[in-house]
Amino acid sequence: MQKSVDSGRRREQRYAAKLDAQFAINGKAGFGVITNLSASGLQIECERETLFDLMPNIQRPDPRNPTHLEVSFQLSRGDAEELTLTCDMKYARRLSRERFLIGGEHLNLTQAVLSNLSKFFTSANPAEDREND
Repeated sequence: MQKSVDSGRRREQRYAAKLDAQFAINGKAGFGVITNLSASGLQIECERETLFDLMPNIQRPDPRNPTHLEVSFQLSRGDAEELTLTCDMKYARRLSRERFLIGGEHLNLTQAVLSNLSKFFTSANPAEDREND
């Protein structure tokens, strides 16, 4: 297993994922795929329309007015337990005309959620860098 290239600037090791996720902000919902996950944050790939509908100012985030996104997902198919995390969204990067990567830091993780994430990490592969994320 190889650590991500930029792991020196990260607090936690990131792990590759392909987890369907639903996310919500201000009563609006969207869908995407979690592409990597760590104990301190996550990265989601989503469509342009979804991104700009939910977070129109994400490409110019205002530190005084953080964007908090609620993200719900299952760590494995058929998993009865759905995890819901609140994330402070930090960036958006364009992958293509219609696809974006968005990244955020977890806020207020419970011990139970951390325990579930730790179990996932023991079977996951470290994430590779994409677009210097």
